[in-house]
Order: sequence, then structure tokens, then C-alpha cells
Amino acid sequence: MELFKKYLLLCAGLMIVAFGVAFSILADLGTSPISCPPYVASMLCPLTVGEATIVMHCIFILIQMALLRKDYEWVQLMQLPVAFVFGYMTDFACWCIADVPCPNYLMQVVWCLVGIVLVGVGVAFEVVAGVVTLAATTRRWRSARRSRHGLTLPRSLWMCRLWPWRASPPICGLAERSMGSARVRSLRRSLSGS
Repeated sequence: MELFKKYLLLCAGLMIVAFGVAFSILADLGTSPISCPPYVASMLCPLTVGEATIVMHCIFILIQMALLRKDYEWVQLMQLPVAFVFGYMTDFACWCIADVPCPNYLMQVVWCLVGIVLVGVGVAFEVVAGVVTLAATTRRWRSARRSRHGLTLPRSLWMCRLWPWRASPPICGLAERSMGSARVRSLRRSLSGS
């Protein structure tokens, strides 16, 4: 029964994060660094944001296997169904709020802040559940990225903002979202003492 509650908490966290991503997309002020590649991919090819998220997380799982090699824990393959669930939840969330009005910059800021808070709360649910997380948020994955290559995933995603397609009109507002996310992360770290 305890395991069931943990997975229920994980699913709730994934759904909250999915709605956070959807509100970020609605605000059109940019998405979080981890949601940026799927969002851009959905603009450039016939994939939805959720489908592109699934592909990205599958690639992350393959990279984990390559980086960790014999240290890879096969239980981490549970990230695969989690990636599929999260991808489809993201598409569902985008569909649910598709008709929510966002008529001016003030409402864009409001929806962006809602997205930031929802992503933060959802990730907290994932971590508290303590079962399996999305591929990009795995603790061993983060340590493998840092120790073997000195490059963290968020830093490499930051570099995505420098690509030529970054300047196209539909995705030119990444700054507000990134600054808001950074402030929330700083506050969370100071409150948790880490």
C-alpha cells in the first residue's frame, strides 16, 4: 500500500509539472530549460510538445547508460514509462488550457509565474515520492554528468538558446521565464539549506 501511495504522489507531481509546462507555453515568455528543446522541436516538426518530451527523455536514458556504463542501475529503466506518462500528460495539459485567455503582457507574466510555481511544486512531489523520476532529474545522472564531463545538462540546454533558430519570433521571450525560475530555485535552496 505504501508503494501505491508513492506512485500516486509521483503521478500527481508529473501532472502538476505538465500543467506548469503548459502554462509556460501559454504565457509565451519562454519555458524552463528542460522544456525548451521539446517546445522548439514541436514548432519545427510534426511532433507535439509531449511527443518531443518523450523522445528527449528516451535520449537522456540512452545517455545515462552510455555515461554510467556498468554503474547503470537497471531499475532506472522505469524512467521510460514515466517519460511516456509525462509526455502524454503534457499534451493533455496543453489541450486543457488551450482556450485560457492570455490577452496582454500582464496576463503573460501571471501565467508564467503560475507555470514556475507549478513546476516547482510538481518536482517537489516527484522527489518526495522517492520512487523514480524523469531522466533529467535523477540524482545519479546529475553526478555522472558533473564528474565525468564537467558539463551539466542545464548548462548544455542554456547553449541551445544561442542557436540561430533562437532568434525567430515565436520563441524570443525566454528571459522572463529563466529569470523567474532562477529566483524560485535560489529561494528553494536557501530555505532547504543546501
